[in-house]
Amino acid sequence: LLQGPQYTARLLRAARCFSRRMADPRAPEKQLFLIVAGAITALFLPFAIAFPPTLLAKAAAVAALVVLAAAISALVQRLRK
Repeated sequence: LLQGPQYTARLLRAARCFSRRMADPRAPEKQLFLIVAGAITALFLPFAIAFPPTLLAKAAAVAALVVLAAAISALVQRLRK
Protein backbone atom coordinates (compact mmCIF):
# COMPACT_ATOMS: atom_id res chain seq x y z
CA LEU A 1 0.00 0.00 0.00
CA LEU A 2 1.42 3.35 -1.05
CA GLN A 3 1.33 6.31 1.26
CA GLY A 4 2.63 9.84 1.24
CA PRO A 5 4.42 11.29 -1.80
CA GLN A 6 4.40 8.02 -3.74
CA TYR A 7 0.64 7.77 -3.47
CA THR A 8 0.20 11.40 -4.46
CA ALA A 9 2.48 11.02 -7.49
CA ARG A 10 0.60 7.93 -8.61
CA LEU A 11 -2.75 9.72 -8.29
CA LEU A 12 -1.46 12.69 -10.28
CA ARG A 13 -0.17 10.41 -13.06
CA ALA A 14 -3.51 8.62 -13.21
CA ALA A 15 -5.42 11.91 -13.31
CA ARG A 16 -3.27 13.23 -16.16
CA CYS A 17 -3.70 10.02 -18.12
CA PHE A 18 -7.46 10.08 -17.56
CA SER A 19 -7.81 13.72 -18.59
CA ARG A 20 -5.85 13.08 -21.80
CA ARG A 21 -8.10 10.14 -22.67
CA MET A 22 -11.27 12.06 -21.90
CA ALA A 23 -10.25 15.20 -23.80
CA ASP A 24 -12.49 15.86 -26.78
CA PRO A 25 -10.39 15.70 -29.94
CA ARG A 26 -12.87 17.84 -31.90
CA ALA A 27 -11.93 21.35 -32.81
CA PRO A 28 -14.22 24.17 -31.64
CA GLU A 29 -15.36 24.68 -35.24
CA LYS A 30 -16.53 21.07 -35.41
CA GLN A 31 -18.35 21.45 -32.11
CA LEU A 32 -20.11 24.59 -33.34
CA PHE A 33 -21.13 22.79 -36.52
CA LEU A 34 -22.65 19.92 -34.54
CA ILE A 35 -24.41 22.25 -32.09
CA VAL A 36 -26.04 24.35 -34.80
CA ALA A 37 -26.98 21.37 -36.98
CA GLY A 38 -28.35 19.48 -33.97
CA ALA A 39 -30.41 22.45 -32.81
CA ILE A 40 -31.96 22.96 -36.24
CA THR A 41 -32.69 19.25 -36.58
CA ALA A 42 -34.23 19.06 -33.10
CA LEU A 43 -36.37 22.12 -33.76
CA PHE A 44 -37.88 20.95 -37.05
CA LEU A 45 -37.85 17.15 -36.64
CA PRO A 46 -41.38 16.96 -35.20
CA PHE A 47 -42.73 18.78 -38.26
CA ALA A 48 -40.77 16.56 -40.65
CA ILE A 49 -42.29 13.50 -39.01
CA ALA A 50 -45.84 14.76 -38.42
CA PHE A 51 -46.93 16.27 -41.74
CA PRO A 52 -45.88 13.88 -44.54
CA PRO A 53 -48.56 11.19 -45.00
CA THR A 54 -46.46 8.13 -45.96
CA LEU A 55 -43.44 6.53 -44.39
CA LEU A 56 -41.36 7.16 -47.51
CA ALA A 57 -42.31 10.83 -47.49
CA LYS A 58 -41.42 11.05 -43.78
CA ALA A 59 -38.00 9.50 -44.44
CA ALA A 60 -37.40 11.90 -47.33
CA ALA A 61 -38.43 14.85 -45.17
CA VAL A 62 -36.06 13.81 -42.38
CA ALA A 63 -33.20 13.33 -44.86
CA ALA A 64 -33.89 16.73 -46.40
CA LEU A 65 -34.00 18.28 -42.94
CA VAL A 66 -30.60 16.83 -42.02
CA VAL A 67 -29.06 18.04 -45.29
CA LEU A 68 -30.59 21.49 -44.83
CA ALA A 69 -29.40 21.69 -41.22
CA ALA A 70 -25.86 20.74 -42.28
CA ALA A 71 -25.91 23.37 -45.02
CA ILE A 72 -27.14 26.09 -42.66
CA SER A 73 -24.55 25.10 -40.07
CA ALA A 74 -21.77 25.25 -42.67
CA LEU A 75 -23.02 28.68 -43.77
CA VAL A 76 -23.02 29.91 -40.16
CA GLN A 77 -19.43 28.72 -39.75
CA ARG A 78 -18.34 30.41 -42.96
CA LEU A 79 -20.01 33.70 -41.98
CA ARG A 80 -18.37 33.67 -38.53
CA LYS A 81 -14.86 33.56 -40.04
